[in-house]
Amino acid sequence: MNGRNIASVAAASLVSSLLLVSTSSGAQPSQSEVVIEKHIAPMTRYVSFADLSLATKEGQKVLYHRVGDAVQQVCPDFDDDGFGYDTQGCKDFAWDGARPQMRRAVNAAKAGFPLAMIVAISAAAK
Repeated sequence: MNGRNIASVAAASLVSSLLLVSTSSGAQPSQSEVVIEKHIAPMTRYVSFADLSLATKEGQKVLYHRVGDAVQQVCPDFDDDGFGYDTQGCKDFAWDGARPQMRRAVNAAKAGFPLAMIVAISAAAK
């Protein structure tokens, strides 16, 4: 999934979950039954590999560690308010978005078309 698709999914999640109406019966919700949830746009980190030779195992290893650090930053164990959330699900989402980018960059470098760019690491929308 590329960065544009990740952003689209995140935006759709954010828009679709801005307002949650819970009703315990079939009656119209009262003012007290409308819950507005706090949603924050997903955090994104950009990992540069312009200084690495991704045609080498060493360069690939350094990129992998940089991406791992970025995944940890966008998916911390606790949010800013001290609450835990699905950290592993967040990390899976972030890695699923990063791996194809990394694979394309490594394949381009091995083919002799090195790219000076970045990998975008994003958390899932909360």
